[in-house]
Amino acid sequence: MGLQSFIDRLARAVLLKDTAAGMSPAYNPPDASLQISTFTTFLTSVDTANDLVDTQEGSYSTQATTRVATVKTVKARSTQIMARLKSNSAWASEYHSAKLAADKVRGVKPPKAKPTPDEPTPTQVQKTKATEQAYAEISASFDKLIAIATGAVGYATGVPTEISSASLTSLSTLLKSSNSALSLQDGSLGTSRQKRKLLYYGPKGLQEKFQGVKESVKQQYGQASAEYLSVKGIKW
Repeated sequence: MGLQSFIDRLARAVLLKDTAAGMSPAYNPPDASLQISTFTTFLTSVDTANDLVDTQEGSYSTQATTRVATVKTVKARSTQIMARLKSNSAWASEYHSAKLAADKVRGVKPPKAKPTPDEPTPTQVQKTKATEQAYAEISASFDKLIAIATGAVGYATGVPTEISSASLTSLSTLLKSSNSALSLQDGSLGTSRQKRKLLYYGPKGLQEKFQGVKESVKQQYGQASAEYLSVKGIKW
C-alpha cells in the first residue's frame, strides 16, 4: 500500500473526527479513546508516523541514486586503470591479474535499489538480497583491482590524480559507505513501516477507531439521525 493511501485514510479519519466534534448535543462516546481530544492526539501520532516513513523513503532514494552515480564512476576508473596498466609492458603481469577483477566491476549491472516493501513476497526479498550482493561484489572486485594496480612497481609515478592510490581508496570507501548506509536505512524504514501498519490496522488502531466513532454516533443519536447519516458515508 502506497503512502498516498495511508494519507488518504488519515484525511478521512480527520474529517470523521471534525464532523463528530461539530455535533449538538455534544458527541460523547462510551469509549474514552474515541473522545475528540484523545482521538485527535492519536491522529497526530499517525500523521507523525506517516511523516517519518516519507522522510526515510526520501533519504533511501537519495542514497540509492548516489550509489548508482558512484558505481558509474567506479566502472570508469576501472577502465582507466586497465588502460594505464596496459600502457606499460613492465606491468603486463599486473594487467592480466587485474583483468578479472576489472571485468567483474564492469560486468555486474545491478538495478537501482528499492526499499523492501511493507509485506515483501519471497521473490521480492530474494531480489533485494541479489541487488545488494551485486553491489557488494562490485566493491570487493574494485578493492582487488586497486590492490593489484597500486602494487605495480612505478604505478604511482606520474599517475593521473583520479586513479591515484588516494583517490581510488576514497572512491572505494564511498561505495562501501553507500552499501552500508542503504542496508541500515532499509532496516530502519522497515521498522517504521511496521509501526505505522500497527497504528492503522493493529488492535485499537485507526481502522478500529474509525469504525468505533461511527458506531458511537449511531448509538448516541440513532441510526436514522442526521448526525449518523453525516458520518455513515465517510468511507474508510
